[in-house]
Amino acid sequence: GDARWYVVRNAAELLGELKVAEAEPALTPLLEHADDRVRSAAANALARIGAGPRRRLRRTAAPASGDGHGSSSRSVHSLIRALEREGDTRVQVALIAALGQLGTTQAVDKLVEIARTERGLLARQRPTPLTMQRLHDQPRRDRLALVELFPRK
Repeated sequence: GDARWYVVRNAAELLGELKVAEAEPALTPLLEHADDRVRSAAANALARIGAGPRRRLRRTAAPASGDGHGSSSRSVHSLIRALEREGDTRVQVALIAALGQLGTTQAVDKLVEIARTERGLLARQRPTPLTMQRLHDQPRRDRLALVELFPRK
């Protein structure tokens, strides 16, 4: 790999944009990269790959499951492990968004756990304009579920 963070970030973004499923094993270690921008790009890429067209078709045919096999399940596991270790709030938000995009049972369970934890990420901060834009970009049914995760004051 290239030592320059921006080259690695750009490669991760491109692999996610193209939904290159074969790139998942190379993207997973980037969740531990020294640069937060690379970690965020890797999380977004894994979500895009796992939530690609085939995943959306499966979701309409059957309920999402985190127990099955395939790249979506592996991505969720990697994202959850990375989230549990991550200290940077911006990367945590990217990891949470990635879990929301994948939408497997395991991902949703983790999101509910985060929302219920008194000292969880969502309890510590108000939504930013970028968070609100990302929320707006989600399908309506997902958007309604995500709004419920924000703290009420």
